[in-house]
This record gives sequence, C-alpha cells and structure tokens, in this order.
Amino acid sequence: MEFCSYLLKSAGVLTLFYGVYQLFLRKETFFVTNRHFLLLGIFASLLLPLWYFTQSVTVQVEVLDALPFSENTTTAIPSELPIPSETDVPAIGFTQFLVGTYLFGILLLLIRLGIQGSSLVRLLKKYPSRRENGLLKVPANEKTAPFSFFQYLVYNPTQHSEAELQMIFKHEQVHIEQRHSIDVIVGNLLVIFQWFNPIAWLYKKVLEENLEFIADNHTAQVVPSRKAYQMALVKAASPWAPALTNPFYQSFIKKRIIMLNKSNSKKHRVFKVLAIMPLLALFLFGFNVKKVTNYVEIPAKKRSLVTEEIPASNAPEKKYKTEGNHEIQNSTPDVEAKETDQNPERSNAVILEFRYEINKNTSEEELKRIKDDLKKNHGIDLSYTTVRNDQGEITSLSINYSGKGVTGKNLNGNYSVSDDDGIEPFFFYQDDDGSSGFWSEGAEERRLERMERRQEDLEKRKEEMEERREKIEVRRMEMEKRREKMEMKRKEDLDKKRVELIKKSGNVAIVGDERAVYEIVDLDDLDADENVNVVSYVVASPSGARSYIIDTDDVMEVDNVKTTEYVVARPDGNVAYVSSTGNAFSINKSTTDAQLKKIQQQMAQKNIEFKYRNVKRNNRGEITGLKFSVDDHHGSKSSTTIKSDGEKPIDPIFINQ
Repeated sequence: MEFCSYLLKSAGVLTLFYGVYQLFLRKETFFVTNRHFLLLGIFASLLLPLWYFTQSVTVQVEVLDALPFSENTTTAIPSELPIPSETDVPAIGFTQFLVGTYLFGILLLLIRLGIQGSSLVRLLKKYPSRRENGLLKVPANEKTAPFSFFQYLVYNPTQHSEAELQMIFKHEQVHIEQRHSIDVIVGNLLVIFQWFNPIAWLYKKVLEENLEFIADNHTAQVVPSRKAYQMALVKAASPWAPALTNPFYQSFIKKRIIMLNKSNSKKHRVFKVLAIMPLLALFLFGFNVKKVTNYVEIPAKKRSLVTEEIPASNAPEKKYKTEGNHEIQNSTPDVEAKETDQNPERSNAVILEFRYEINKNTSEEELKRIKDDLKKNHGIDLSYTTVRNDQGEITSLSINYSGKGVTGKNLNGNYSVSDDDGIEPFFFYQDDDGSSGFWSEGAEERRLERMERRQEDLEKRKEEMEERREKIEVRRMEMEKRREKMEMKRKEDLDKKRVELIKKSGNVAIVGDERAVYEIVDLDDLDADENVNVVSYVVASPSGARSYIIDTDDVMEVDNVKTTEYVVARPDGNVAYVSSTGNAFSINKSTTDAQLKKIQQQMAQKNIEFKYRNVKRNNRGEITGLKFSVDDHHGSKSSTTIKSDGEKPIDPIFINQ
C-alpha cells in the first residue's frame, strides 16, 4: 500500500511541474532554463514523495499510584487463545493486483526500450563512421531524417545539398555538445516508471520539443540565413527516425518555426519558474507530514469526590468473561479471580455483587470513585493507567486489581485495551459466588464469531475428510478388482502350465491337457521323468462337431477315419501340427541360438538342409523375427520370413518335412 501511495504522490509532483510549464513557461524563450526546470521536475517527482516532515504532539498522561500485589497475587492467564488455522490463506487483494499490473506494464516497456536500443545499435554498426570536429559522422544509405545519438550523427548525403548538410551538422552538433541524448533517455525511463500516468507521456513530449527549440535557437544564430534554415527544416521532413535519438525533423515543424521567429523573452519573466515553490510546499505539508505523539507523565491531581452507588440494574444480568481481540494488547481478558479460603471463620460472609461500566467517556473522577468504592466496600485494590485524546476520550486503559475481598479470598487480575477512536464499553464485575473479571459486548461478539468460524472450519474439514475417505474407498475397490483380475490371470497361466505328455512318436511329442493340444515339442527338450505311457488321447474340436483320437500307431482318427497327418486347433487360436514322418521340429519365442544350431545339425543328418538368418530378439531375449529355408533334396523346398509387431515375440512354428 505504501508503494502505491508513493507512485500516486510521484505522479502528483510531476503533474505540478507540467502544469507550471504549460501555464507560465511554454511560450517563453528561456529554453535552457526550461530544460533544467523539466529535468528538475522528473527528479523531484522521484525524491520528494520520500521526504517527510515530522509534527510532534505532546499528550500529558496522569499516572496513578498502583498498590503493590501481595505474595499470593497471581495473574490470570487466558484459558484459550485464538490459533490461526493453517487453511486461512489470505486471498490476493486489490492492492496486490494493482502492483502486479504495474510491474507487468514496466516489463513490457523495458522490453520495448531494449528492442529500440538494439535497433539503433545495429544501424550504427551497419555503416562506417568518421570523426570530424568532435563528431562521429555516419553517412547512411537509409531513408531517414538526420539524427544524433550521443557523439554519433547519422544522415543520408544523397537527400540533401551541401549547404543543407552544413546547417544540419550545426543543429545536431548542439544536441551532441549539450548531451541532449541523456534527456531523451531520462524521458523514456520516466514513462516506463509512470506508464499509467498520461501526464508522464505528455511530459516526455514537451521535454523533447524543448531540446529542439534549444538546437534551433543556437543554429539560427550561426547560419548565414535564418530563412534558409527554416526551409531546410521543411525539406528534411521524413516519415521515420530511430527511437532514443534527436532527429533533425520533428512533426511539430510549425511550432519550431514559430519559436524561431519569436522575440526573446524579457529577463524578469524567468522568475515564473518560482511558481512551482508554493505548490510543492502545499504538497509536502498536505501529504508528507507524519504525526508523532509524545506522552509526558504527570502526577495525578487530588480531587474531592462524592460517592454514589452504581445500580446493578444498569448492567446486564449475566456477564461472561471476555476473550482477547485485535484491540487488546498484553491483556488477560479471560479473567476469573483465583480464590483460596484462608479464613474459615469468614467463609459464611455475604458476597456483594457489583457491576462497574467503563467507557471512553468515563472521567478520571469516576475512575477514582470506582477505585475508592472497591477498596471500601469490597476489599479490592485497583490501579490503572489511562491515555486520552484531544477530546478527552480514553484511547488506552490498563487496569490491575488485587485483594482478599470481603470473604478473605485472594482476588487478582489485569486488563488492557486500546483503540485510537476510543475504547469500547466494558464491565468490571463480581458475582455472588465470588468470581470476578471483565466483560465487554464487543469482545463477546467477536468470541462468538470466532467460535462460529471455528465450527465452520471444523465442518468444512469434516466434509473434506469424508470426500477423501470416499476417494480412498473407491481407489481401494479399484485396486481390489485389479488384484482379482491379476489373480485370475495368474491362475490361468498356472493352468496352462499344468500339461502332460500325451503323444510320442520318434522325436515328436504333443503336450496338452484334457481339452486341446497346446504345443508340439522336441522330445529332447522334455525331462526324462515325463510320463510317456499314454496310449491314446481324444481331443474335441472347438465346435464340438468332431472328435480326434491319437493312438500309438502314429495315426489319428477323425470321426473314425484314420489319417497320418493332421491339424489340431489350440485354445489361443493358433494350430498345432502332428507329423507321422518324424522329420519335424518346432521353433518358438524361447528357442536359443544353440537350439537353432542343433536343429540344423539334426536335419542335416537326415539329408535335410535347414538354413536360418536375420534372427532378431527383444530385450527379454525372445525371438521377434527370423528368416529360414528348408530343402529335403527331393523336390520339396520352401523359404519363410517371420516378423512380429514391435517387441512382440513370435508364435510357435511347427516344421514338418
């Protein structure tokens, strides 16, 4: 918030300087003075908002003598303090939004300034320069108005005559010698800092205009013809010039010619710049004054008092002990007097109830009367310290009390409250049970509000916990279903592995279960203890229309018709082949290179040529593709290429020759 205030004050100071310039200085010919005035306005807008005056206010505070506490005196401590909830995260306020928008605007304009600067640097590096009379002249083949930037003077020699160029050089030399490029850069930085302020953009414009007035005024005094110079201004008109420079041609050409022909202002008119002084004084004393309050302690005056009773009916019938709030400092508002029965003989004494209301308008006499009444009628010593404002209202009050009371029981406590607008009313009370303390309606309302907020927070947390519990339960059920599916798949995989040897013929065997043939394997791959005593086997077709009988005669019956070569469907959708010749072998995903070599050797012993190549495997070592050929040298020759998708292994291959 302080930063936003600083920006507004800075914009205000800049507006004052701009207003004085437009009203008093714009039509004067004190161009150099105007330049200094405009630059002063920029720096004043940055620095003056940081300069504060201090106004001291002395407040006399009466200090009353406090009675010392007894050895048994204790200070009551609030039983419960409000604990901020972890979920109470402050939302982004309007001030933060404004600051964020302001910083974003600065970022965009800085990027724009960087692009303009880099464009200018590229142009200066594009063409060679030569030093002449303290200037770095850069003749450029660009359609642009002549301009200067620090010591660089860029111009197009083909667009101007020699006489015009000499006037242009003198004009730009004024810009270079007086370092007008600094003014231009300062003006650009100003609009970046105060981009939200339209006056800043107008201020930059008049700053650059005044620089041209300065250069025109100096040039017109040294050129042979003032009229020729004015014609050169008109002729040098160009649609473009790089940013951050002092171009010879400006769009306000008419205004420049008017100022060239204007008579010099009288010297006493220069004092118009002093018009800014009272405006700045009003600004500083109106917005930049800090008020400091000094408290001076003075002894309390002795007053004659008239004691009168405060009827209890003026106070609420039932009061509650207060809880702390943001206005209470170093206080123990949730006070209940601690009691210890030290005098059994007085335990039957009658306890007098009392209610004393104290508010911002309670006078020192009333406080003194309450103090005397408590001491006289209730055996309680009361001490207090007050701070009042100019209207006599109590803005800060600290109270301490102690004593044995009429029952002889120890009572003690303290209470502090402060508010710049005056303290809110509260009661100092004692009930018929001997308990005492402080109560205020505002504090009670805040206590109830805090309790409601806590209850709402608890309900909200309960709902969130319930939602989280439901999500966890849904996730658990999903995990349970997934586990059941995985268990079923695992059992299916185990069932597939529970196979037995159901057919043996030479080196060929059929491995399967009760329903279908699974795989044909080489007998050499089977363990020696496998059961090979099966003499016949019945396999049902997938449709159930046919039955297949495999017996030990190396034949198979299909619907009671014998065949020596057959095909049996497998549960996975593939087929298994059975051969009666014995010249067969199988290749599956797990076949190793050594096993392929062994198959090649076994086939060669039977005068069968088996060749293979391009064996490809995935990262698990499984075959994903290969190319092989088989030739029995009796006219049967075949060549096969197997290739699976991606990393997927091949299906089992049965080769019968």
